[in-house]
Amino acid sequence: MDEMRMMSIGLVGAGFSYRGFKAGLDRQPHFIASDAGTSDLGPLQLGTGSFNRRGTKQDLGTLIEGARSIGVPFIMGSAGTAGGDIQVNAVADIVRGIARDKGLGFRLALLRCELDQSYVKTKLAEGKVAPMGPVPALTEDAVDRSAHIVAMMGVEPFMEALEAGADVIVGGRCTDPAIFAGPPLRAGFHQGLAWHAARTMDKGPFITLRDDHFVAEPTKAGVVCTPRTVASVSLYENADPYETVLPSGTLDITNARFDAIDERSVRVSGAEFHPTDRYTVKIEGAAPVGYRSIQIIAARDPALIEHIDHFYEQVRAAAERNLEIAGIERGSYTVRFRTYGRDAVMGPNEPLRDRPAHEVGILIEGVAVEQSTATAAVARHAAVAGHVDFPGKLTTAGNVAQPFPGGAIPAGEVYEWSVWHILEPESWRDTATVEIIDL
Repeated sequence: MDEMRMMSIGLVGAGFSYRGFKAGLDRQPHFIASDAGTSDLGPLQLGTGSFNRRGTKQDLGTLIEGARSIGVPFIMGSAGTAGGDIQVNAVADIVRGIARDKGLGFRLALLRCELDQSYVKTKLAEGKVAPMGPVPALTEDAVDRSAHIVAMMGVEPFMEALEAGADVIVGGRCTDPAIFAGPPLRAGFHQGLAWHAARTMDKGPFITLRDDHFVAEPTKAGVVCTPRTVASVSLYENADPYETVLPSGTLDITNARFDAIDERSVRVSGAEFHPTDRYTVKIEGAAPVGYRSIQIIAARDPALIEHIDHFYEQVRAAAERNLEIAGIERGSYTVRFRTYGRDAVMGPNEPLRDRPAHEVGILIEGVAVEQSTATAAVARHAAVAGHVDFPGKLTTAGNVAQPFPGGAIPAGEVYEWSVWHILEPESWRDTATVEIIDL
C-alpha cells in the first residue's frame, strides 16, 4: 500500500461530533477505531463491571453502521471502560442488538484478557511479576482479594482477529496504541511510524500513513493540529517524553520531527520501534474496600481557615466521641477531609499550600464496611463542624455552611487498585483469547 488512512473517534460512550465523523467517512479510511476505556476513573468499573451502557449503545450504533457503509473494520479496545470479561460480554450483547436492529451481518471478534487468580499466583511464584512504579510487591493475599484482574493486551490479539476477517472487534483491556496499530503493521508499514501513528491516533486526529511519514489532521471543522499539539500526545500518561514501553517493544520518538504543513495539519517522521525479547503485560486488579458516603460543607470565616487543621482535629475528636456513644467503634470507619481552595488536589505535595484562601469547600468522605456506618460517620462529622472551637471563633454555631440539605450522601461501593504490576507470560496467548462469531 502506498498509504493507509486511519480514522479515530474519541472515547466510546462519551459522544463525538457526527459532522466530523461524516467528514472522515467521506475520506474513505481503511479502518475506524476507538478507545473505550481508561484507568483514570479509578478501579470501580473493573471491580463492579459497570459502565455507561446507554452512551455506549448510542455511539456504537453510529460507528458500526458507518464502518459497514464503506466496508472497513471497526475496532475498539478496553471495552466498557475497564475491559474485563463482564464489560466485553455486555458490549458484545449491545453489538448483537445493533446488528439485529439495523439488519447488518458481519464477523465479530471478541478479545478477552481477564486472568484467573491461580494463573497470577503461579507467575508470582515463578518470579515473573514485578511492581509497576512505586507500588508494593504483589502478594497472594492481594490477588485473592481482587474481584477482577485484567492484562493489558498488546497488538497481537487484534492482528489475529484481523487475519480471521473480523469486521467488528470488541477488545478487552489493552494498551491504547494496540487498538490502532494492527492494520498498518499487517500491511507492512514501517514499525516506528505505525506505532507512532497509533499512539497519536488515541486523541482523535485523522492519520494518513505513508512509507516515511504520516500526516495528522482533524476532521471536525474549527479544530487544528499543530506540531505542539501532536507532539504533546507523547507526554500523555507517560513517564518518559521520548519512549513508550509496549508489550512487544518500545516506541522511540527521540529523533521524530513534527512539521506544520498548513494551519491544520502536521507531517510527522523519524520514530523508531525497538522490539523486545521479553514480552510483558501490565496487569490491573480491583479489590473491594467497603462503601463510601460524602457530605459537602463550606467555610468563609478567616479565623477558621487560618486554623483549619486545628478545626479538623476538633471536629474529628467530637465526632468520634459521639459515634462511640452511639455504638459505632472508631476502627469501623475512616473519615477524611478534602479542602477545596487549599490543597485538595495535591495534598501534602501542594507547592502553594501556605497561600491564604478567603473561602474553602470541604468534602467529608467516609468509608466503612457497611454503607450505613459510612453515612453515620460522615453525618456526625458534618453536624459537629458548626459548633467546635478554634482560635478566633466569634460565634457559638453556624461557622460552616451546608449547601446541600439532607445530610450525608451514600456514594456506593469503594474499590482500590490491588494489582498494578508487570507480568511476563510465556506467550501473549496466556493472557488473551480471541473468539470469532458470525452475525
